[in-house]
Amino acid sequence: MVRAAPVIDIRVVRFVRGFEPRAAVIADVVRATGGYCERIGVTRPSYEQVRVLVHAARERRERRRVAAKLLLEVDLRARPPSDLLYLVDDPRRVPRPRRR
Repeated sequence: MVRAAPVIDIRVVRFVRGFEPRAAVIADVVRATGGYCERIGVTRPSYEQVRVLVHAARERRERRRVAAKLLLEVDLRARPPSDLLYLVDDPRRVPRPRRR
């Protein structure tokens, strides 16, 4: 039986964040994470914990992508600076650009 950790080491969280963009399937991330945990000598997280980390990493990456796009559009004056207030909340709910 494989032991599972109730608390995830920060190195494992960073590994999942770094490995996740290269894997399309969460099971690949789980297998790679298990190998990484064995190499560094920590208890491996459960499948569910890795799944939650992968979804959080994907959400984080999407929020950053949308925020960067919004910043670029404000910098190019395609949007008013007031649209940056949406970065405080959820950047995926940015209003549509105004037609000229």
